[in-house]
Order: sequence, then structure tokens, then C-alpha cells
Amino acid sequence: VDACEKTTNFRPLYQKHQPLQEKLMSVCEAGYGATNVEMSELATQQLAHFEKLGFNELAVCIAKTPLSITTDSSVKGAPVGFTVPIRELRLCAGAGFVYALSGSVMTMPGLPDKPAFMNLDLDEDGNIIGLS
Repeated sequence: VDACEKTTNFRPLYQKHQPLQEKLMSVCEAGYGATNVEMSELATQQLAHFEKLGFNELAVCIAKTPLSITTDSSVKGAPVGFTVPIRELRLCAGAGFVYALSGSVMTMPGLPDKPAFMNLDLDEDGNIIGLS
């Protein structure tokens, strides 16, 4: 409770009214130390679509590797001056944010690329195979 009553120097990285791309750049620059955001063609199209639908004022979040401040899990320490590649954007309108996917990050950590049910089948007697 005492910590909640202390004054802080907290300042948001961006303002609500800023365009989504500026918000992403602010997070990458101030939060990660990047100097550039490179949007894929798909992400650029999605960005335009979300803004056309009026979702400009939503918060932004970036999904990237947890192993580095960059999007390259092999880079350690606190590098600066790198580019953050954004491959896709996803809209969570009900929750009130847009999140950017960067690198090869999976949005459900710990799950395989190919779900186990893909290996299931039935033999000619109707028994399930592929469970082991």
C-alpha cells in the first residue's frame, strides 16, 4: 500500500491519440532501444484496415522472443540501433489492443507447431491410433 502512495516518474511511451504505427515505433525505440520498425506487406495492410475501422486509439503490444530485448534470441545484453521486423498484426478489439508479431514467436508458448491430434487416426477396426 505504501508503494501505491509514493509519487513516481512514470510516463506512458505513447499517447492514446497517436497513430498505431507511431505507437509501435515508440515502444520499439523507448522500450527496446531500436531505431527502426520494418513492417511486412501483410502488417502494413492490416494496419491500414484497423485504422480504417476506427481502432487507432487502441493500445499496442509486441509479441517477440523473451530471450532478448531484440527479436533475435541469440542477441544478449542491451544492444541499441537495431530494426524490429513486424510480420503481422492482430486485433483484440474487445480487450482494447492491437498486438504485433515479430520474428518467429508463437503466441501460445509451449505448444508445438503441429498439434498432436494431427497424428490421430482410426484403424480398420475403429480403434484410435497415434496416441503414444
